[in-house]
Amino acid sequence: MDRNQTLLGDNFDVRQVSAMLDGLDETLRSTVVLVALQGLSHEEAAVVLGCAPGTVGWRIHEARSSLR
Repeated sequence: MDRNQTLLGDNFDVRQVSAMLDGLDETLRSTVVLVALQGLSHEEAAVVLGCAPGTVGWRIHEARSSLR
């Protein structure tokens, strides 16, 4: 199972993902887009976002919690 399936689940529809992402604040949304949808590693996303890789991991955790 890859990182995208872990965050989004095995079966998802683009409209559902879009609606879920709209419910997140911009910081969490941009992190999810980079990691889950564009496939960047936490380290790569951290460079783009200007934060530590651990912060990316925390944001993914928070996004996952919010989406449940």
